[in-house]
Amino acid sequence: MLNQICGKCKNSIKNINKEELLSHEKIEEQKRIYNDWSFLLSQQVEPLKISGYSIEDSLVIKYLYFIHQQKQTEYIPIPFFRDFYNNLIASIRKGNKFKKNRNLTPINLFRTLRYFNVELQDFYKLQVPSSFIEKIKEKTIDESGDCLAPWCEGFGKNGTLKKAEMGRVSNYKRVSICEKCNLMYGYNKKNNTWENIDKIIQDYKVSSQNLYGIKKLDDFYKCNNLLSDFRMNFLIGYLLNHSLINIMEINEFKRNLHQKQVQLKKLIFKTKSVPYLRSMAREQYGWNDINFFFVYHTTEIQRYLFFDLKRDRKINKSKELKIILKKRVESFLDDILKKNRLLTLEMVAQGIDINVKTLRKYGLNEIVVNAINQQKGEQLLEEKAKFKIIINDYIKNCIEDNLRPNSRVIYKLLGTTYITMKKNHPDICDLIKTNFNMTNGILHTNMLNEYKIKYKVAISKIINEGNFKLAYSRINKEAQLGVDYLRRYPELRVFVDTEIKNCLKQ
Repeated sequence: MLNQICGKCKNSIKNINKEELLSHEKIEEQKRIYNDWSFLLSQQVEPLKISGYSIEDSLVIKYLYFIHQQKQTEYIPIPFFRDFYNNLIASIRKGNKFKKNRNLTPINLFRTLRYFNVELQDFYKLQVPSSFIEKIKEKTIDESGDCLAPWCEGFGKNGTLKKAEMGRVSNYKRVSICEKCNLMYGYNKKNNTWENIDKIIQDYKVSSQNLYGIKKLDDFYKCNNLLSDFRMNFLIGYLLNHSLINIMEINEFKRNLHQKQVQLKKLIFKTKSVPYLRSMAREQYGWNDINFFFVYHTTEIQRYLFFDLKRDRKINKSKELKIILKKRVESFLDDILKKNRLLTLEMVAQGIDINVKTLRKYGLNEIVVNAINQQKGEQLLEEKAKFKIIINDYIKNCIEDNLRPNSRVIYKLLGTTYITMKKNHPDICDLIKTNFNMTNGILHTNMLNEYKIKYKVAISKIINEGNFKLAYSRINKEAQLGVDYLRRYPELRVFVDTEIKNCLKQ
């Protein structure tokens, strides 16, 4: 520290406040860190283990107890600490294996101890009372309940409430629906009771005395002197759906019910707010309040609202996100293809700031793979055209220089190997083979023609000298060719014999 040397790059550290570096607080912090590591490296440390728990769970329980003591006196403003304490308790209570966001890592432990200026040795010696362990093991209160509506088949029967697939409603974190009568309930943790959120039971008790014997809708409003028009219409819509009252206009409300349910689902997809839904239904479909609340309280709408809506919104959100990501992927691919850069799945994911798993999740990897194949196909076509030019030039030079083509030379000129060429361009391999055979044939024919000319000149010269002893050895010697040529190439021997006969005839 005094020499101002960086532990990583070994260079001097500039702009260091020596007074701050040598302050009492810094020195104490360094001492504590040194003591922590000395304690960890000592052989006296035995694994923390509480009876009935693993070493990992035992460490978590001791950590929870330590935090529990600190929470009694002050708030803990540690960045990683949000919901961390409660998540650890939930994991211990449920006996679940720790997830990544619930792990007690060494970093988190050291951060907490350093924040409270506590040495690791003191934390190790901390004794956890059995009462705290029992408190952690306590399970949550049984929140199963029964419907409170007297007219419901599930009234007084435990387990008729089903958890709704929706978020917080009013002040209730947990919302359940009665599967028999579609009433909505919220759990009050303070009183450990279920409460009817939409207050239909309460409104029914208030208005029940005025509802009996009424057959017309207008008579309901005349008798209503306790509820607002909104609450009254909300109640009537529910009662009509569950045959708790009967009026003459009921058939009118049931007309085209399925079509109305489809229309209302479209509105619910946009918002769950009943006042907004009522206003939108009035503006778009011309429904009055009774029509709206009658459709709203049907079982199909209630099931959709509390169980299927979240799924549909998630699916729609996924589709919208897929469309957005697809446009980003296509735009990025166009840009990369114009720049003629080599495409990979990882490059595209990094280019639009997502990971490869997200590409595969939304099926966008197929677009990328198609683009990669297209790019590869275009590159292969360009490569093939380049190869053909090199092959034609090589064959032309071989013919001009009267040299037999060599496979090693040609593949060296092409900058590849036979195996790679056979894999990527099998037709080029066939082209090379064909050109080699053709070139060898041309060179062979040229060679034979050259030899024929030499033999013809040699025979004519021997005859002109008046020597008619035309032995093959004499002809080969005169033509400056070896005897093996006539043996190796039978067509040359036939040519020589024919030429001798023609010359003798003359």
